[in-house]
Amino acid sequence: MYGGITVPLLRRGTGAHRRRRGGDRARIGWLWPLHRHAVGNGKRGPGSARRDYRNKREWITVNADVNAIVAISDLTMIGTGSAAAGITAPHASAVVLRVARCVIKGLSTDGIYSGVTLTFVDGVTVVDSYTANGVHVDGTAGEMRARISDSYLDDDDSGVKAGDQTRVDVVNTSLGTNNTAIDVEPSSGNADVAIDHCAITGNGAGIFANTTATGSAIVRLSATLISHNNKGLQTDTGGATFYTYGDNHISGNDTDLAVGVTLTALPLQ
Repeated sequence: MYGGITVPLLRRGTGAHRRRRGGDRARIGWLWPLHRHAVGNGKRGPGSARRDYRNKREWITVNADVNAIVAISDLTMIGTGSAAAGITAPHASAVVLRVARCVIKGLSTDGIYSGVTLTFVDGVTVVDSYTANGVHVDGTAGEMRARISDSYLDDDDSGVKAGDQTRVDVVNTSLGTNNTAIDVEPSSGNADVAIDHCAITGNGAGIFANTTATGSAIVRLSATLISHNNKGLQTDTGGATFYTYGDNHISGNDTDLAVGVTLTALPLQ
């Protein structure tokens, strides 16, 4: 461990190797200090390493200092349903988490959980976490913002879950065969999710959003396909605000707009 990020089998130094079952070799590299930590493909510069973790109880936990930037890339994490979590970044302010080009499969809890100030998830695949969320963001410690782009979130309980005090952008991402593709359900504070150029198909619920007594759920839709779900857009007794820019394709669901859902038009600007 160096300055706040914990990785199984991680060693300090300049590239020690550990031989694993089957004779393959995994680069166990170092972490880049000075408030920037990186874990990823060794070809990408100092502070990086290539890893293929299988069936670990825990994968990566980020406990970063204030103003830290944590970059995690090019990892494959495969579980059999018993691995606890993929990448976990507990609540912290003034911390940036960047996750890119990772494959996370078969976990019992969240593929990626983040409560830090800024989270960027790009080109990530999270699949087969049937009882958990693909990407779960929550701002209990203060408002957090996240962008999820060019990713595949399939066969999870929720592909994306937006919790308390969150502003989330989901862009150019495919979400299929989840219980809920995008779940916007704060318990306190607002959750505001913008969805652009996404494919949301074959889920139980395409988008579920619900406002509580102390938290508002807001969804903004543009250029998105929502089709072949049991319910396209769904809410509960608390209701939610659904905005549309009028260029979406919401059809072919068993129920396109469930009871209580009303779309409010916004002009293209």
